Amino acid sequence: MRIHFGPGYRVHFHQTRHIRLCAPDWRRQVDPEARHQTRPEDGAGVEDMTAKKAKAKSAAASELAPFDVSRHLNSEAVIAEYLAAALEDPNPDMFLRAVANVAKARGMAAVAEASGLGRESLYKALSPGAKVRYETVRKLVDSLGVKLTVTT
Repeated sequence: MRIHFGPGYRVHFHQTRHIRLCAPDWRRQVDPEARHQTRPEDGAGVEDMTAKKAKAKSAAASELAPFDVSRHLNSEAVIAEYLAAALEDPNPDMFLRAVANVAKARGMAAVAEASGLGRESLYKALSPGAKVRYETVRKLVDSLGVKLTVTT
């Protein structure tokens, strides 16, 4: 049950007999001055409003989606080069992150099944800072169909 008490204040009654008083959420109102402006009869302020809308659209368009490497790992050659570059980094977490990205590209459930690990165990083993045993890494690499070689 909801009871409104003035502008923005509401009282909610729940079945568990808790009463909650909600304060107004002023964050929803982006431009409080724009709400109370009136449009002139001769159309003099229309250009300003369209310019504001265009600026708001360009600001929203400039926000970029986070980069996901697994979307671009679509061939065996790309995967081999990606893992080779990750092995060259002295940080061991870099290689685990690369294996995690390849596993995500191939499907975590399929990689977990092929490696003989549980899906949850796979996520835990590939998390940053994990201390993974060699045999786990070997199972993962084998399930991905990748061969690790040592050269001088």
